[in-house]
Amino acid sequence: MTPMKLKLDIDPDIVAMMAAEVAAGERAVTAAMREAGTGLKSAWRLQITGAGLGPRLANSIRNQNFPRSGESLDAAALVWSKAPVIVGAHDWIGSLVQNGTIEPLELGERAGDFVESSVQAVTYEGQTWGVPYSVENIAILRNTELAESTPASFDEMIAEGRKAVDAGEAEYPFVVGLDAVNGDPYHLYPFQTSMGAPVFKQAEDGSYDTGSLAMGGPEGEAFAEKLAEYGESGVLNPNMTADIAKEQFNSGNAAYFITGPWNIEEAEAAGVDFEVEAIPSMGDQPAQPFVGVNAFFVSSESENQLAANEFVVNYLSTEAAQDALFAEGKRPPALTASFDKAASDETVKAFGEIGENGVPMPAAPEMGAVFEFWGGAEMSIIKGEGDPVQTWQKMISDIEGRIGQ
Repeated sequence: MTPMKLKLDIDPDIVAMMAAEVAAGERAVTAAMREAGTGLKSAWRLQITGAGLGPRLANSIRNQNFPRSGESLDAAALVWSKAPVIVGAHDWIGSLVQNGTIEPLELGERAGDFVESSVQAVTYEGQTWGVPYSVENIAILRNTELAESTPASFDEMIAEGRKAVDAGEAEYPFVVGLDAVNGDPYHLYPFQTSMGAPVFKQAEDGSYDTGSLAMGGPEGEAFAEKLAEYGESGVLNPNMTADIAKEQFNSGNAAYFITGPWNIEEAEAAGVDFEVEAIPSMGDQPAQPFVGVNAFFVSSESENQLAANEFVVNYLSTEAAQDALFAEGKRPPALTASFDKAASDETVKAFGEIGENGVPMPAAPEMGAVFEFWGGAEMSIIKGEGDPVQTWQKMISDIEGRIGQ
């Protein structure tokens, strides 16, 4: 059999045409990115001067086009401030301070303009280290078609949810996502606090005594027994991951779901009719969720500490800046005036009000030792592996030993 040979001639005019199209695309993309970068820089500068912060800070806003010369379909523009700022969660503070990465700030009278828990969260060892811009915490989502209300106690909530299960309308009375190995101390923490077993003792000003672990003793052991009880009954399901819990609630298979604002958009898209409500107590004290605060910090590496401080304290704390941050991220603002406006959204309002009764996640480096043992012990108890009190006591001993090292 004679092999077939194919010959393909490419018209030079077609090649030239394609090259011209690519070149035109490179010019268009590069020009668009330059225009976008320049426009964003100008808008940012105008916003700063409009806030009365002066041209010096405004002129710290710079932009750079990439590639620096020539044209490319992958062109990009970077807009930044020469006043180096770090953006992150408040529970980084302990490690950042320990490593000399950030500088303390003076909020002064502005501190009173923020949600109290957000200021507590950015305060560490008596100093303020950041300007808070958003506050988030967990709450109960109640499927209004499956449950009429969220009772004040955990057992009553489960009983209410079981009505829908017994009626064949739902599969689960309540869902919470758990990691198969490390559990989820964050989502279970409100129930633990309601049993009188906070992670550390807390002073009136919100600061934590990290040398005094408060999860032990009769209160912590009673919580461990509750975990074992609900694990055995299936209320706490070790096979219920965070994704599965979300899917079950969004599919209408669960009456109650404990989660945060990060899952609201998907619940709404799924068409679930829900309310955001306070977390019921497992014990005889209020259920207090951890409050997480996102904040701006001034880098110790800043070449111009004055400009950086001015930018963070006097610009990012303004109502205009905090309004813009909410519009972008949809997290409840830390600035009270901005939150009041955002609270026209009932979901944002509910999370914010529940967060007022929460407690800041401890920012101390010692939390690393806590998390190393905490979740694993909880999951072991939920799975029924060994005596719950002994497992809890060993966890306390391990944490104290690691902190004391």
